Amino acid sequence: RPINFRKGLFVILKLTMCDITAWGVFSSLLLGLLIHTVLSALYTYYRLGHIPGPNPFIPPNVFKGISLPVKYFKDLAKEHGKIYLYWPGWILTKPMVFIADVK
Repeated sequence: RPINFRKGLFVILKLTMCDITAWGVFSSLLLGLLIHTVLSALYTYYRLGHIPGPNPFIPPNVFKGISLPVKYFKDLAKEHGKIYLYWPGWILTKPMVFIADVK
């Protein structure tokens, strides 16, 4: 008599209370992506946190940077020093290191 693996798999899933539906898989992947993004951002902040710059946990004034970008970055250089770290789209993006002086 052949073994019915499909029935055995559903019994195991029912015993472990796993939900294998499209919504369950989608929500699990979405949660995993969110956790990965947050941990990656925190690790990047941990590695580069010693470089001065605006606080990445507070969203930047994007409109000020778009309307007058040269003045905005010069003001940041005056405030934070010749080398500073800038997170362009809040903490969920990769940071940029600006060097305001060649010397």
